[in-house]
Amino acid sequence: MPSAWEEAPAAVTISASSSQLRARPRLAAMLVIGLPALKMGAALGLVAGDLVGFTLLGQIADRLGAVLGPVLGAIVCEIARVSGKRQLVLAFDIGIALNFVLAGLFIGLLARWYLLRHWSVTGRGVVVVAWAAAVFTNPIWGVAVMGHADFPGPIGEGPVVNGGRSSAA
Repeated sequence: MPSAWEEAPAAVTISASSSQLRARPRLAAMLVIGLPALKMGAALGLVAGDLVGFTLLGQIADRLGAVLGPVLGAIVCEIARVSGKRQLVLAFDIGIALNFVLAGLFIGLLARWYLLRHWSVTGRGVVVVAWAAAVFTNPIWGVAVMGHADFPGPIGEGPVVNGGRSSAA
């Protein structure tokens, strides 16, 4: 009987990749938020349980950034009177950048709330951990790292591979 890999290698690869994508935010949250919170005096049981909820809320924050980023990017293009193909590409690029900024802002504020209100941690370290959470636990990094070769090049020239030329050509 053939293995799952022999029958459907793409399905096995997608399944393994999605498992890794689900595990990475939890690991990042534990390293960037959980360990510093424990060092600042938070209770282990409380932090460990709450990081699951934090990760879920972080995913919602990322979705908010993903929705608001492109909308605000399109608004910026309208205000700047950019049109046509350039508007689409510029709105996409601005949308990705705003996704990172907005999701980071939401995640940083969420981390700060957990640290101050939920885990009763105080001190200057709260701000440092919140900023670190905003940058390093931001889910948009998964898109940047995993999909970088598939992002469109300048003004829709296709993937940026081999100096702007697709290797498929």
